[in-house]
Amino acid sequence: MALRGRLVEVSMAPLVKSPVVSPKKRAANRANGRRSRGPATREGLERSAGSHIRHGFYSQRSGEALRALGEDPKELRQLLESLRTTWRPSDEFQERLVERLGRAMWRLERSDRVQDSMAVNQVRETSRELSRLIEKDLEGYDDRLDGLKDLAKAVERDRFVTDRNALFALLCAFGREPKGRGEQIRTLLYQLLNPQGGSEPGDPEPDPDVLIATGADRAPLRELIGRLVGEEFEVISQARERERRSLLETKAAYFRDGAIPPGGERAGAVFRMEETSFRQIAKFTDLLLRLKAKEGRDEAGEGK
Repeated sequence: MALRGRLVEVSMAPLVKSPVVSPKKRAANRANGRRSRGPATREGLERSAGSHIRHGFYSQRSGEALRALGEDPKELRQLLESLRTTWRPSDEFQERLVERLGRAMWRLERSDRVQDSMAVNQVRETSRELSRLIEKDLEGYDDRLDGLKDLAKAVERDRFVTDRNALFALLCAFGREPKGRGEQIRTLLYQLLNPQGGSEPGDPEPDPDVLIATGADRAPLRELIGRLVGEEFEVISQARERERRSLLETKAAYFRDGAIPPGGERAGAVFRMEETSFRQIAKFTDLLLRLKAKEGRDEAGEGK
């Protein structure tokens, strides 16, 4: 029996002993507490206020959420004040309804901004895709221009001798069967072959119908090639620009019109948010109208 009583005493004892505070220490703690008035600096106040932030419109500092979304809290306050002026809430319940109505209207306008932003981003992405497709269509012009650049750079050398690289540049610029200016440049290049024959395997063989120039006759030929290459470069550049503009005019409107309607899961979520906000506006408005109508009937009854 004695053992049982001791077990009861042990079970009723606290598991963690409270620290013993002397009267002097207790008095000091109370004095410090009276002197403390909470955070005083701007940084301290910001931290203290921020520790109570909750999500969205229900936070004590909803402005933080609005600014994070790129929205102006002042505009929301103006909307709420305008609604209070319109509805003139007569009690706390109506005040809360008006506030809910304002928030629903704000979310509805936000869904419009989100949809506009999605459309703009989609148009930008489509514009990048359009540019990529146009550049791909212009690759043939770019290959010709690159070949002309390589050829112009080669003939600038004082001791230029036509080699396989020069003829490859000619091929890129004019194709396998050059015509007009291209054929003229080809003839000049064969006149600038090495008179002693190819110095490396794969160098072009002389054309029996073309006389290879020697000595001082070679410099004027190089200058003529350079001038012809420059003229061809200008012609191809202008043709490329005309083609780019034509592609842009024919494809841009089609691509942009197809990109404006937002699609995908995100668009569906935005549409649902918009529909929910609209229904809330209708519901809160209807309830406020009913309450105001009841107030009017009550006031008319009291007047009698």
